[in-house]
Amino acid sequence: MPEIRLNDRALRNLKTEKKQEDFKDNSFTVGEFGVRVSGNGSRRFFVRYRVNGKRRRMMLGAYPGLTLADARKRAHKLCVETSDGKDPAKVKAERRKADTVGRLYEAFMAQKESSFARSTYRNYWAMWRKDCDAVLGDMKAADVERYHIIDVLDAIEARTSGPYMVNRTRTMLMTLFNWAVAKDLCRFNPVIGVPKAQKRERPGERFLSQDEICRYWESSEAQGIEEQVFWRLLLLLALRPGEVMKLRWSWIDREVLTIPGSAVKNGRTHSLYLSALTREGLRALNEKTGISTFLFPSSQGDSHRLDFTNSQKILQTAMECPYWTARDIRRTCETQMRTFIRDGEGISRVLNHDISAIRKHYDRNDYFERKKEVLEKWTHWIAKLLKEDDEKVVNLSD
Repeated sequence: MPEIRLNDRALRNLKTEKKQEDFKDNSFTVGEFGVRVSGNGSRRFFVRYRVNGKRRRMMLGAYPGLTLADARKRAHKLCVETSDGKDPAKVKAERRKADTVGRLYEAFMAQKESSFARSTYRNYWAMWRKDCDAVLGDMKAADVERYHIIDVLDAIEARTSGPYMVNRTRTMLMTLFNWAVAKDLCRFNPVIGVPKAQKRERPGERFLSQDEICRYWESSEAQGIEEQVFWRLLLLLALRPGEVMKLRWSWIDREVLTIPGSAVKNGRTHSLYLSALTREGLRALNEKTGISTFLFPSSQGDSHRLDFTNSQKILQTAMECPYWTARDIRRTCETQMRTFIRDGEGISRVLNHDISAIRKHYDRNDYFERKKEVLEKWTHWIAKLLKEDDEKVVNLSD
């Protein structure tokens, strides 16, 4: 490749007898910058750089539409960016693919699929399709303004009359555009400055009383074995509903259930003791779903069930009590445990609450024995509440 000192005069006089020929600017020291001259007289600037050991070339624009000074500035900026491992050509290709917000969202979700929890990934797609796609999907990402985001959120608030979905959708859009800005696919984040819902989200307060726990247990008896065991495991193990639905038979070893970090909210492996009452329910369930990977298999493919909504409605009706949700059962566990168990640390470990950043980093103890003691006391308390002895297992079969 011929080397010359590029200036406007040299550019105007450059010619080639070949179909096209590249000339390198020897005054450019950050990377390789030059101009490609075609036999028909056209001149286009280019820059060459290395990313991850691979050599790349990127065309910048044609002269004189793009001046030599501006081309040098652009080439210098691109070469500096490559020092951080960024590939300008790849970013440019992604920008072409993500010209609308809909395509931008598809690229965003494709990259985040492996890092998002399955429930988050599923919920993000549901929120997008229900409330965002019709308004934002066909718009150019660069054309989205703050008032477009406000229109979407106002429509959600009018439909739901509550703050929860408004704030969740706002968070999803904020994450999307932050990602797009970081990828240089969008100049600014239009969600910045958009306020949250006017109504404040209130933390959940509902928990079951002792009488309601009895009705909860007794009413579950009338349901199928999968539904029955699901609701009782929520109460016996104080797990999150999503964690119970993901349970696999391979995670159970006699009296111990070990949930890997990939299936737990805080990402830490969680081991729990299975009492006699819990194991009896699992034995009954194993007769039906033991050949599956999951305790609660989906009817479609090798996956787990995604909800027990209809079962919850039936259980709610049978109990004849104020409305509650599956999440409220976990709150019930902690609230009732703390009325008679003094080991607050043990209770927190059973519920697998997140801990401070310092303790999370240094304290790697599983506290299994303390969790076992708490769960034994809790199971005994439930059995006593149900007027059952802990050694006399309640019949869970239909």
